[in-house]
Amino acid sequence: MHQIYIASAVTTIFTFLLAGAFIRWRSRPEDREFLLKIMLMELPMAFIAFYLVRMPVIDNLSRLVFGSDQNLYMFMKNFYAPLTEEPAKILPLLFPFVRKRITKENFVVAAMALGLGFGIGEIWLLGKFIAGSTAAA
Repeated sequence: MHQIYIASAVTTIFTFLLAGAFIRWRSRPEDREFLLKIMLMELPMAFIAFYLVRMPVIDNLSRLVFGSDQNLYMFMKNFYAPLTEEPAKILPLLFPFVRKRITKENFVVAAMALGLGFGIGEIWLLGKFIAGSTAAA
């Protein structure tokens, strides 16, 4: 097992305990199960955004549009993350059962739970990238 996975596990535990404790502290008891569910819904979103949207759609479209202009293509790659990750973070809001549970009293902790779930998923995505890197070896 690559050492980055150990670092990913430690970071996941630390992040979940620290941010999770804050979310738990700031949330109402009746919202906690819902917040955990939306956090869990976000866990695979970094992988989905990268492998199902960023690379096959955004990257291929950029190559098609900016094909011969390598400098412009490389510049546009800077915008891949905001174009794919930010919508992925709010994707659970498309589900009515999620939308109807978010109120003006809990929207901040709900946003934090969504961000925490995405962040933990991204920790593992980055771990996968590093583990597959020959430079990291």
